[in-house]
Amino acid sequence: MNDKIRRFSVGNFAGSMAKICLSENSLTIRTDEGKKFSGSFYIGNDMGISMKGILYSDCRYITFKSPYFEGSEIAVSYTFDPEGLFAGETVSDSIYAITSCGEIKILFTAEVAVPSIKLEEGEITDLTSFTELAKNNPGKAMDIFRSDSFAPVFLYKDINRQQMYETVIKSPQTAQALEEFLIDANKKSRVLISADRNNIKYDDCARDIYDSVMISRNTWGYSEIRISSDCDFIIPEHKRMWTDRFDGDMEPLPFRIDVSKLSEGANTGRMYLDTILQRIVITIECTVYNEAGAAQDISMSVRVGLYREYMDYIQGGTDEKDFASYIDKFIVDNRTELKEEVVEILERYKRFLCDKSTEICSDMEGYCENIPAPKEGAPLNGVIIYCAACYMGSLAASYMGDTERAYACSDKIMGFYEAGYEEPIIFYFLLSSHRKYKNKRT
Repeated sequence: MNDKIRRFSVGNFAGSMAKICLSENSLTIRTDEGKKFSGSFYIGNDMGISMKGILYSDCRYITFKSPYFEGSEIAVSYTFDPEGLFAGETVSDSIYAITSCGEIKILFTAEVAVPSIKLEEGEITDLTSFTELAKNNPGKAMDIFRSDSFAPVFLYKDINRQQMYETVIKSPQTAQALEEFLIDANKKSRVLISADRNNIKYDDCARDIYDSVMISRNTWGYSEIRISSDCDFIIPEHKRMWTDRFDGDMEPLPFRIDVSKLSEGANTGRMYLDTILQRIVITIECTVYNEAGAAQDISMSVRVGLYREYMDYIQGGTDEKDFASYIDKFIVDNRTELKEEVVEILERYKRFLCDKSTEICSDMEGYCENIPAPKEGAPLNGVIIYCAACYMGSLAASYMGDTERAYACSDKIMGFYEAGYEEPIIFYFLLSSHRKYKNKRT
Protein backbone atom coordinates (compact mmCIF):
# COMPACT_ATOMS: atom_id res chain seq x y z
CA MET A 1 0.00 0.00 0.00
CA ASN A 2 2.82 2.40 0.91
CA ASP A 3 4.45 1.69 -2.44
CA LYS A 4 1.23 2.53 -4.27
CA ILE A 5 0.82 5.83 -2.43
CA ARG A 6 4.40 6.78 -3.30
CA ARG A 7 3.86 5.85 -6.94
CA PHE A 8 0.54 7.70 -7.10
CA SER A 9 2.05 10.82 -5.51
CA VAL A 10 4.53 11.16 -8.39
CA GLY A 11 1.85 10.53 -11.03
CA ASN A 12 2.56 6.89 -11.84
CA PHE A 13 -0.90 5.28 -12.31
CA ALA A 14 0.23 2.36 -14.50
CA GLY A 15 -2.08 -0.61 -14.24
CA SER A 16 -5.07 1.45 -13.02
CA MET A 17 -8.03 1.30 -15.32
CA ALA A 18 -10.92 2.54 -13.15
CA LYS A 19 -11.89 6.23 -13.37
CA ILE A 20 -12.64 8.19 -10.17
CA CYS A 21 -16.19 9.55 -9.90
CA LEU A 22 -17.46 12.32 -7.56
CA SER A 23 -20.98 13.23 -6.48
CA GLU A 24 -19.92 16.89 -6.76
CA ASN A 25 -17.15 18.30 -8.90
CA SER A 26 -16.82 21.36 -6.62
CA LEU A 27 -18.14 22.41 -3.24
CA THR A 28 -19.84 25.65 -2.23
CA ILE A 29 -19.94 26.31 1.50
CA ARG A 30 -21.85 29.09 3.17
CA THR A 31 -21.85 29.50 6.92
CA ASP A 32 -22.40 32.21 9.49
CA GLU A 33 -19.56 33.92 11.27
CA GLY A 34 -18.38 31.73 14.15
CA LYS A 35 -20.57 28.78 13.10
CA LYS A 36 -19.08 25.49 11.89
CA PHE A 37 -20.41 23.92 8.71
CA SER A 38 -20.53 20.15 8.17
CA GLY A 39 -21.08 18.49 4.81
CA SER A 40 -20.28 15.42 2.76
CA PHE A 41 -19.74 14.16 -0.77
CA TYR A 42 -19.36 10.74 -2.35
CA ILE A 43 -16.25 9.35 -4.07
CA GLY A 44 -16.19 6.13 -6.11
CA ASN A 45 -15.16 4.82 -9.50
CA ASP A 46 -16.82 3.88 -12.78
CA MET A 47 -15.99 0.20 -12.43
CA GLY A 48 -17.50 -0.17 -8.98
CA ILE A 49 -14.40 -1.83 -7.61
CA SER A 50 -13.11 -1.38 -4.09
CA MET A 51 -10.43 1.21 -3.67
CA LYS A 52 -8.41 2.74 -0.89
CA GLY A 53 -7.33 6.33 -0.48
CA ILE A 54 -6.35 9.28 1.66
CA LEU A 55 -7.70 12.86 1.86
CA TYR A 56 -5.88 16.06 2.61
CA SER A 57 -6.11 19.84 2.07
CA ASP A 58 -3.77 22.76 2.46
CA CYS A 59 -6.65 24.82 3.94
CA ARG A 60 -6.44 24.97 7.72
CA TYR A 61 -10.19 25.63 8.06
CA ILE A 62 -11.26 22.24 6.71
CA THR A 63 -10.97 18.87 8.42
CA PHE A 64 -12.22 15.35 7.69
CA LYS A 65 -14.03 12.91 9.94
CA SER A 66 -11.39 10.41 8.77
CA PRO A 67 -8.64 11.12 6.24
CA TYR A 68 -8.58 7.44 5.18
CA PHE A 69 -11.19 5.60 3.22
CA GLU A 70 -11.82 2.22 1.56
CA GLY A 71 -14.69 0.87 -0.53
CA SER A 72 -16.36 1.12 -3.90
CA GLU A 73 -18.41 4.23 -2.94
CA ILE A 74 -17.39 6.22 0.09
CA ALA A 75 -19.17 9.11 1.86
CA VAL A 76 -16.57 11.69 2.78
CA SER A 77 -17.60 13.85 5.75
CA TYR A 78 -15.91 17.18 6.31
CA THR A 79 -16.19 20.22 8.59
CA PHE A 80 -15.42 23.82 7.76
CA ASP A 81 -14.56 25.85 10.88
CA PRO A 82 -14.50 29.62 10.21
CA GLU A 83 -12.76 30.44 13.50
CA GLY A 84 -10.72 33.61 12.87
CA LEU A 85 -12.72 34.61 9.79
CA PHE A 86 -15.12 37.55 9.75
CA ALA A 87 -18.46 38.02 8.03
CA GLY A 88 -17.95 38.84 4.36
CA GLU A 89 -14.68 36.92 3.95
CA THR A 90 -14.35 34.14 1.36
CA VAL A 91 -11.95 31.20 1.25
CA SER A 92 -11.16 29.32 -1.97
CA ASP A 93 -9.00 26.17 -1.87
CA SER A 94 -8.92 22.49 -2.77
CA ILE A 95 -9.38 19.00 -1.31
CA TYR A 96 -7.08 16.27 -2.65
CA ALA A 97 -7.83 12.57 -2.78
CA ILE A 98 -5.04 10.07 -3.49
CA THR A 99 -6.57 6.68 -4.26
CA SER A 100 -5.70 3.28 -5.68
CA CYS A 101 -7.54 4.44 -8.79
CA GLY A 102 -5.68 7.70 -9.14
CA GLU A 103 -5.61 11.22 -7.71
CA ILE A 104 -8.28 13.90 -7.97
CA LYS A 105 -8.69 17.52 -6.83
CA ILE A 106 -11.98 18.93 -5.58
CA LEU A 107 -12.26 22.75 -5.58
CA PHE A 108 -14.26 24.44 -2.84
CA THR A 109 -15.35 27.98 -2.03
CA ALA A 110 -16.43 28.93 1.49
CA GLU A 111 -18.27 32.17 2.24
CA VAL A 112 -18.60 33.49 5.79
CA ALA A 113 -21.95 35.27 6.14
CA VAL A 114 -23.47 37.47 8.81
CA PRO A 115 -25.38 35.24 11.30
CA SER A 116 -29.12 35.46 10.69
CA ILE A 117 -32.48 33.88 11.34
CA LYS A 118 -34.67 33.27 8.34
CA LEU A 119 -38.36 34.11 8.54
CA GLU A 120 -41.17 34.32 6.01
CA GLU A 121 -40.75 38.09 6.10
CA GLY A 122 -37.01 37.80 5.35
CA GLU A 123 -33.80 37.53 7.35
CA ILE A 124 -33.07 39.26 10.63
CA THR A 125 -29.38 39.71 11.30
CA ASP A 126 -28.99 42.10 14.23
CA LEU A 127 -30.68 43.40 17.37
CA THR A 128 -32.16 46.37 15.53
CA SER A 129 -34.11 44.15 13.13
CA PHE A 130 -34.98 41.80 16.01
CA THR A 131 -36.38 44.75 18.00
CA GLU A 132 -38.57 45.69 15.05
CA LEU A 133 -39.85 42.12 14.99
CA ALA A 134 -40.59 42.29 18.73
CA LYS A 135 -42.62 45.45 18.14
CA ASN A 136 -44.70 44.05 15.28
CA ASN A 137 -44.86 40.36 16.16
CA PRO A 138 -44.08 39.85 19.86
CA GLY A 139 -45.13 36.20 19.86
CA LYS A 140 -42.62 35.21 17.19
CA ALA A 141 -39.92 37.36 18.80
CA MET A 142 -40.42 35.58 22.13
CA ASP A 143 -40.06 32.18 20.42
CA ILE A 144 -36.73 33.26 18.91
CA PHE A 145 -35.62 34.82 22.20
CA ARG A 146 -36.11 31.46 23.94
CA SER A 147 -34.44 29.45 21.15
CA ASP A 148 -30.85 28.22 20.98
CA SER A 149 -30.30 30.41 17.91
CA PHE A 150 -30.73 33.77 19.66
CA ALA A 151 -27.33 34.14 21.34
CA PRO A 152 -25.19 32.85 18.41
CA VAL A 153 -26.96 35.14 15.96
CA PHE A 154 -27.53 38.35 17.91
CA LEU A 155 -24.93 38.22 20.70
CA TYR A 156 -21.91 36.80 18.87
CA LYS A 157 -18.72 38.12 20.50
CA ASP A 158 -20.75 40.53 22.68
CA ILE A 159 -19.75 39.29 26.12
CA ASN A 160 -21.69 41.90 28.13
CA ARG A 161 -24.97 41.24 26.37
CA GLN A 162 -24.42 37.51 26.56
CA GLN A 163 -24.15 37.81 30.33
CA MET A 164 -27.29 39.95 30.46
CA TYR A 165 -29.14 37.42 28.32
CA GLU A 166 -28.05 34.51 30.50
CA THR A 167 -29.44 36.37 33.52
CA VAL A 168 -32.85 37.43 32.19
CA ILE A 169 -33.59 34.22 30.29
CA LYS A 170 -33.88 32.41 33.61
CA SER A 171 -37.15 34.25 34.22
CA PRO A 172 -40.26 32.08 33.69
CA GLN A 173 -42.01 35.11 32.15
CA THR A 174 -40.58 35.39 28.63
CA ALA A 175 -42.31 38.69 27.81
CA GLN A 176 -40.83 40.34 30.91
CA ALA A 177 -37.37 38.88 30.17
CA LEU A 178 -37.47 40.14 26.58
CA GLU A 179 -38.60 43.59 27.74
CA GLU A 180 -35.75 43.86 30.27
CA PHE A 181 -33.19 42.66 27.75
CA LEU A 182 -34.19 45.17 25.05
CA ILE A 183 -34.22 48.01 27.59
CA ASP A 184 -30.75 47.04 28.85
CA ALA A 185 -29.54 46.87 25.25
CA ASN A 186 -30.83 50.45 24.69
CA LYS A 187 -33.21 49.24 22.01
CA LYS A 188 -36.39 50.56 23.62
CA SER A 189 -37.65 52.63 26.55
CA ARG A 190 -39.66 51.40 29.51
CA VAL A 191 -43.44 51.29 29.31
CA LEU A 192 -45.16 53.88 31.49
CA ILE A 193 -48.91 54.09 31.95
CA SER A 194 -51.42 56.84 32.79
CA ALA A 195 -55.17 57.08 33.43
CA ASP A 196 -57.51 59.59 31.80
CA ARG A 197 -59.18 60.30 35.20
CA ASN A 198 -57.66 60.24 38.66
CA ASN A 199 -60.62 61.69 40.59
CA ILE A 200 -64.18 60.52 39.97
CA LYS A 201 -67.33 61.62 41.80
CA TYR A 202 -70.82 60.11 41.74
CA ASP A 203 -73.70 61.96 43.38
CA ASP A 204 -76.92 60.44 44.72
CA CYS A 205 -75.93 56.82 44.09
CA ALA A 206 -79.23 54.94 43.98
CA ARG A 207 -78.25 51.91 41.90
CA ASP A 208 -75.09 50.16 40.71
CA ILE A 209 -72.85 52.29 38.51
CA TYR A 210 -70.90 50.86 35.56
CA ASP A 211 -68.05 53.00 34.29
CA SER A 212 -64.48 52.72 33.02
CA VAL A 213 -61.20 54.60 32.98
CA MET A 214 -58.97 54.66 29.92
CA ILE A 215 -55.42 53.39 30.51
CA SER A 216 -52.74 54.69 28.14
CA ARG A 217 -49.18 53.52 27.52
CA ASN A 218 -46.32 55.74 26.36
CA THR A 219 -44.70 53.17 24.04
CA TRP A 220 -45.01 49.60 22.79
CA GLY A 221 -43.86 46.73 24.94
CA TYR A 222 -44.69 44.62 27.96
CA SER A 223 -45.66 45.71 31.43
CA GLU A 224 -47.96 43.92 33.84
CA ILE A 225 -50.55 46.08 35.63
CA ARG A 226 -51.95 44.78 38.90
CA ILE A 227 -55.36 46.27 39.76
CA SER A 228 -56.85 46.48 43.24
CA SER A 229 -59.05 48.67 45.42
CA ASP A 230 -59.02 49.56 49.11
CA CYS A 231 -62.78 49.15 49.60
CA ASP A 232 -65.45 46.61 48.77
CA PHE A 233 -67.75 48.93 46.79
CA ILE A 234 -65.22 49.51 43.97
CA ILE A 235 -65.05 46.35 41.86
CA PRO A 236 -62.60 46.42 38.89
CA GLU A 237 -63.47 44.03 36.05
CA HIS A 238 -59.84 42.83 35.82
CA LYS A 239 -57.25 42.08 38.45
CA ARG A 240 -54.43 42.25 35.90
CA MET A 241 -53.82 43.87 32.54
CA TRP A 242 -50.84 43.68 30.16
CA THR A 243 -49.74 46.58 28.00
CA ASP A 244 -48.61 44.36 25.11
CA ARG A 245 -52.27 43.32 24.71
CA PHE A 246 -53.60 46.88 24.38
CA ASP A 247 -55.58 47.74 21.28
CA GLY A 248 -53.21 50.46 20.12
CA ASP A 249 -51.86 52.61 22.93
CA MET A 250 -55.06 52.64 25.03
CA GLU A 251 -57.28 50.12 26.74
CA PRO A 252 -60.41 50.65 28.91
CA LEU A 253 -60.54 49.35 32.47
CA PRO A 254 -64.22 48.75 33.33
CA PHE A 255 -65.32 48.82 36.95
CA ARG A 256 -68.55 48.71 38.95
CA ILE A 257 -69.76 50.61 42.00
CA ASP A 258 -71.77 48.25 44.20
CA VAL A 259 -74.27 50.55 45.91
CA SER A 260 -75.26 47.84 48.37
CA LYS A 261 -71.84 48.29 49.99
CA LEU A 262 -72.21 52.09 50.32
CA SER A 263 -73.09 53.89 53.54
CA GLU A 264 -75.30 56.95 53.83
CA GLY A 265 -73.32 60.11 53.11
CA ALA A 266 -69.93 60.40 51.41
CA ASN A 267 -68.02 57.20 50.59
CA THR A 268 -64.43 57.53 49.37
CA GLY A 269 -62.33 54.71 47.98
CA ARG A 270 -59.32 54.22 45.78
CA MET A 271 -58.46 51.98 42.86
CA TYR A 272 -54.75 51.19 42.42
CA LEU A 273 -52.88 50.44 39.20
CA ASP A 274 -49.45 49.00 40.05
CA THR A 275 -46.59 48.21 37.69
CA ILE A 276 -42.95 47.40 38.43
CA LEU A 277 -42.21 51.15 38.33
CA GLN A 278 -45.45 52.99 39.07
CA ARG A 279 -48.47 53.23 41.30
CA ILE A 280 -51.44 55.17 39.90
CA VAL A 281 -54.19 56.05 42.36
CA ILE A 282 -57.73 56.72 41.15
CA THR A 283 -59.89 58.25 43.88
CA ILE A 284 -63.62 57.57 43.66
CA GLU A 285 -66.20 59.40 45.80
CA CYS A 286 -69.81 58.22 45.99
CA THR A 287 -72.54 60.10 47.84
CA VAL A 288 -75.68 58.41 49.13
CA TYR A 289 -78.64 60.45 50.42
CA ASN A 290 -81.42 59.22 52.65
CA GLU A 291 -84.96 59.44 51.37
CA ALA A 292 -85.87 62.45 53.47
CA GLY A 293 -82.93 64.50 52.31
CA ALA A 294 -82.44 63.27 48.77
CA ALA A 295 -80.10 65.36 46.64
CA GLN A 296 -81.67 67.93 44.44
CA ASP A 297 -80.80 67.59 40.78
CA ILE A 298 -80.53 71.31 40.34
CA SER A 299 -80.66 74.37 42.51
CA MET A 300 -84.08 75.82 43.42
CA SER A 301 -83.51 79.00 41.38
CA VAL A 302 -82.73 76.98 38.27
CA ARG A 303 -85.68 74.66 38.93
CA VAL A 304 -88.06 77.64 39.33
CA GLY A 305 -86.77 79.08 36.06
CA LEU A 306 -87.60 75.84 34.27
CA TYR A 307 -91.09 75.78 35.82
CA ARG A 308 -91.73 79.38 34.81
CA GLU A 309 -90.77 78.77 31.19
CA TYR A 310 -92.89 75.64 31.10
CA MET A 311 -95.94 77.48 32.48
CA ASP A 312 -95.42 80.23 29.96
CA TYR A 313 -95.42 77.60 27.20
CA ILE A 314 -98.59 75.71 28.29
CA GLN A 315 -100.43 79.02 28.73
CA GLY A 316 -99.57 80.03 25.17
CA GLY A 317 -96.94 82.64 25.94
CA THR A 318 -94.20 80.69 24.12
CA ASP A 319 -94.51 78.57 20.99
CA GLU A 320 -93.16 75.05 20.66
CA LYS A 321 -90.08 76.07 18.66
CA ASP A 322 -88.99 78.64 21.25
CA PHE A 323 -89.60 76.28 24.15
CA ALA A 324 -87.62 73.52 22.39
CA SER A 325 -84.72 75.98 22.00
CA TYR A 326 -85.01 76.87 25.69
CA ILE A 327 -84.76 73.17 26.62
CA ASP A 328 -81.56 72.87 24.56
CA LYS A 329 -80.02 75.86 26.31
CA PHE A 330 -81.19 74.64 29.72
CA ILE A 331 -79.46 71.27 29.23
CA VAL A 332 -76.21 72.89 28.10
CA ASP A 333 -76.14 75.44 30.92
CA ASN A 334 -76.92 72.91 33.68
CA ARG A 335 -75.37 69.71 32.29
CA THR A 336 -73.08 69.12 35.25
CA GLU A 337 -75.97 69.29 37.74
CA LEU A 338 -78.54 67.24 35.84
CA LYS A 339 -79.06 63.53 36.28
CA GLU A 340 -78.96 61.43 33.14
CA GLU A 341 -82.63 60.53 33.63
CA VAL A 342 -83.60 64.23 33.65
CA VAL A 343 -81.55 64.90 30.50
CA GLU A 344 -83.17 61.92 28.76
CA ILE A 345 -86.70 63.13 29.58
CA LEU A 346 -85.96 66.68 28.44
CA GLU A 347 -84.41 65.40 25.20
CA ARG A 348 -87.42 63.19 24.49
CA TYR A 349 -89.85 66.04 25.22
CA LYS A 350 -87.90 68.37 22.95
CA ARG A 351 -88.08 65.82 20.10
CA PHE A 352 -91.83 65.57 20.62
CA LEU A 353 -92.21 69.34 20.41
CA CYS A 354 -90.36 69.36 17.08
CA ASP A 355 -91.87 66.23 15.54
CA LYS A 356 -95.16 64.68 16.60
CA SER A 357 -94.85 61.78 14.21
CA THR A 358 -96.22 58.34 14.99
CA GLU A 359 -92.67 57.08 15.54
CA ILE A 360 -91.88 59.77 18.13
CA CYS A 361 -95.22 59.30 19.91
CA SER A 362 -94.75 55.52 20.04
CA ASP A 363 -91.29 56.03 21.46
CA MET A 364 -92.66 58.28 24.22
CA GLU A 365 -95.42 55.80 25.06
CA GLY A 366 -92.91 52.98 25.26
CA TYR A 367 -90.65 55.01 27.53
CA CYS A 368 -93.58 55.73 29.86
CA GLU A 369 -94.53 52.05 30.05
CA ASN A 370 -91.00 50.83 30.76
CA ILE A 371 -90.02 53.24 33.53
CA PRO A 372 -90.67 51.60 36.93
CA ALA A 373 -93.07 53.29 39.32
CA PRO A 374 -91.51 54.61 42.56
CA LYS A 375 -92.40 52.78 45.74
CA GLU A 376 -94.36 54.37 48.56
CA GLY A 377 -92.24 56.95 50.38
CA ALA A 378 -89.79 57.26 47.48
CA PRO A 379 -87.61 60.40 47.21
CA LEU A 380 -89.21 63.37 45.48
CA ASN A 381 -86.72 63.41 42.60
CA GLY A 382 -87.65 59.89 41.53
CA VAL A 383 -91.35 60.73 41.68
CA ILE A 384 -90.90 63.85 39.54
CA ILE A 385 -89.00 61.86 36.91
CA TYR A 386 -91.71 59.18 36.88
CA CYS A 387 -94.52 61.76 36.63
CA ALA A 388 -92.70 63.52 33.79
CA ALA A 389 -92.53 60.21 31.91
CA CYS A 390 -96.25 59.66 32.52
CA TYR A 391 -97.01 63.18 31.31
CA MET A 392 -95.13 62.49 28.07
CA GLY A 393 -97.00 59.21 27.68
CA SER A 394 -100.31 61.06 28.13
CA LEU A 395 -99.37 63.66 25.52
CA ALA A 396 -98.27 61.01 23.02
CA ALA A 397 -101.46 58.98 23.52
CA SER A 398 -103.60 62.12 23.05
CA TYR A 399 -101.90 62.97 19.75
CA MET A 400 -102.45 59.40 18.57
CA GLY A 401 -106.15 59.61 19.51
CA ASP A 402 -105.96 57.10 22.38
CA THR A 403 -107.88 59.06 25.04
CA GLU A 404 -108.23 56.09 27.39
CA ARG A 405 -104.47 55.55 27.55
CA ALA A 406 -103.86 59.28 27.90
CA TYR A 407 -106.10 59.48 30.97
CA ALA A 408 -104.57 56.31 32.42
CA CYS A 409 -101.15 57.99 32.31
CA SER A 410 -102.43 61.19 33.93
CA ASP A 411 -104.22 59.16 36.64
CA LYS A 412 -100.80 57.83 37.69
CA ILE A 413 -99.63 61.41 38.14
CA MET A 414 -102.74 62.24 40.17
CA GLY A 415 -102.04 59.24 42.42
CA PHE A 416 -98.69 60.65 43.51
CA TYR A 417 -100.05 64.20 43.82
CA GLU A 418 -102.81 63.04 46.14
CA ALA A 419 -100.29 60.94 48.10
CA GLY A 420 -98.63 64.15 49.24
CA TYR A 421 -96.12 64.92 46.48
CA GLU A 422 -97.50 68.43 45.94
CA GLU A 423 -94.55 69.73 43.95
CA PRO A 424 -95.55 72.56 41.55
CA ILE A 425 -94.22 70.76 38.48
CA ILE A 426 -96.41 67.73 39.24
CA PHE A 427 -99.45 70.01 39.47
CA TYR A 428 -98.48 71.59 36.13
CA PHE A 429 -98.43 68.11 34.56
CA LEU A 430 -101.97 67.55 35.83
CA LEU A 431 -103.21 70.92 34.52
CA SER A 432 -102.20 69.88 31.01
CA SER A 433 -103.30 66.27 31.04
CA HIS A 434 -105.84 65.23 33.67
CA ARG A 435 -109.54 65.19 32.84
CA LYS A 436 -110.40 66.90 36.15
CA TYR A 437 -108.60 70.10 35.17
CA LYS A 438 -109.24 69.90 31.48
CA ASN A 439 -113.00 69.74 32.10
CA LYS A 440 -112.84 72.77 34.38
CA ARG A 441 -110.88 74.74 31.83
CA THR A 442 -113.45 73.99 29.15
